[in-house]
Amino acid sequence: VCSYNLHILHIDPTMPGAVDDQFIFRHETLRQALEQCTMMESEILGDSGYVLEPYLMTPIHNAPLDSP
Repeated sequence: VCSYNLHILHIDPTMPGAVDDQFIFRHETLRQALEQCTMMESEILGDSGYVLEPYLMTPIHNAPLDSP
């Protein structure tokens, strides 16, 4: 996980590179910490391989081109 200016905030090197990102995230201590937070000041951005969560924003499929 990195910040908007590409500073590394969290890394877990315990899984091999062929493991699916969503699988790793489901078993990650960071996810557990995010689920225990009741007030979030920020969100994590994920690609379409992730499941939408209150703390994890994913792309909106088929969004109109002129939408914000």
